[in-house]
Amino acid sequence: MTKIGNTPLRALFGAILLFAGLAAASVPAFAASSSSLTVPAGAKEFTVEILLNENASFGGAEFGFTVDGGAGVKPVKYEKSTALSGAMSVAPGDGGLVFEGGRYLFGFASTSNGYSGRVNAGTLTFSYEGDAPHRISFAHLKLGRFEGENAVGELRDGEYLVIDVTREGAGEEPDNPSNLDNPNTPDIPSNPNIPSNPSSSRGGGGGGAPSTAVTVEIGEDATPLATGDAGRSKYFDDVAAGYAWAGKEIDALYERGVVKGVSARAFNPAGNVTRGDFTLMFVRAFGLEAEFTDNVPDVPKGKYYYEAIGTAKALGVAEGYGTAEFRPGAQISRQDMATLVYRAMRAVGKPFDEGTAADTAAFADSGDVAGYAEAAVRTLVKAGVLRGADGNLNPKGYATRAETAMIVYRLLDEN
Repeated sequence: MTKIGNTPLRALFGAILLFAGLAAASVPAFAASSSSLTVPAGAKEFTVEILLNENASFGGAEFGFTVDGGAGVKPVKYEKSTALSGAMSVAPGDGGLVFEGGRYLFGFASTSNGYSGRVNAGTLTFSYEGDAPHRISFAHLKLGRFEGENAVGELRDGEYLVIDVTREGAGEEPDNPSNLDNPNTPDIPSNPNIPSNPSSSRGGGGGGAPSTAVTVEIGEDATPLATGDAGRSKYFDDVAAGYAWAGKEIDALYERGVVKGVSARAFNPAGNVTRGDFTLMFVRAFGLEAEFTDNVPDVPKGKYYYEAIGTAKALGVAEGYGTAEFRPGAQISRQDMATLVYRAMRAVGKPFDEGTAADTAAFADSGDVAGYAEAAVRTLVKAGVLRGADGNLNPKGYATRAETAMIVYRLLDEN
């Protein structure tokens, strides 16, 4: 691809090019997987995390993709994951990406077959300007392996993954961003979450930081997408590759009427959850009821989440920012979600055994938990409801729809 300053690595990828004709004949016969990503209004970037799943061991991989829909979406950089500590990027000096042959290329390489099974290949960051929809199409994959002192390769070209990227609210009525209060539209609490997905990516909102992420899985042994296959949702086409860990739970909550789709066959599992939507989901899940005469000032009557937030406020479950704001449209952090769950379980008479500092001591970022959320986070960690990833709790990270669905499912399953 581009300069690889290590002779064995250059040999590895050079061999892949030489074997292109031979490898092309063995391209696996599978249809393109599809995934979708809804980027919040105002967000300037989003990320795509790549999982590579190959049972046979390998030493490196090169990926290629194109972006359709104009210049609104552009790749910014590729970052190797910590799982690839022994490898190097095959396009150093250019943000880990190079444009060649009409497509963007990135990848990693090492000097031995040190990888097998599901491997986190790293994260792509894209800039996003405007509101136009875009499609990212992956149609190039080179795998490199060593057989003794010989480098062998396999080229698989042919579209195998597409990601449809849209802007939240684009084409919708501004007064109804989630379609929750429209009886003629498939609706859903605008986003669910859980920290049990070891490879999920999270980011901040607005500004230039990545605000939304999607995790995709590719490779010969990736989660299959045929209807009925293990891990795939029966109802949502975008709950498949990369989301096998949440498919059963999302379907179960959908069947109970707790979550709904953003459209007829889409769930948007990587989308972030708003405070209003999570409150609505939780009130639905546990059938919470309470009479109330007033609500938080920034929760206007007629909004789809008005009754849910009013109920949660009356029960002492939901607290706002002071007396005037609940910020229902703001994305909910993991520690705020834990706090709401903690209070709600007490309100329904099913509190968990209280956690202590010892329950979160093993997490490197346990000190980042805000004082108001410490009891909740410790208790939910002790109960097994809140789980970390890569040795971190990520308390200030935003919750995704798939993760939230997992947490709500666990709570319902245990109660």
